[in-house]
Amino acid sequence: MYMIHDYFRVLYRQIQEQSKQLITSFLRLFHLLDKNGRKSHRYRKKTVFDILGTAYEQYIEK
Repeated sequence: MYMIHDYFRVLYRQIQEQSKQLITSFLRLFHLLDKNGRKSHRYRKKTVFDILGTAYEQYIEK
């Protein structure tokens, strides 16, 4: 979660400036989250995406 928090200021500034680097920043953030998600699975911890996926599956089943 801290990675997302750190990127909020950068993303907000790039949105205000309509920067072309916005897509690059989103891709960098995605790769960081993906890498750390794999580390969490290795240590058998749930990631935010695992929790959201479980909630989504329960919602769809209703």
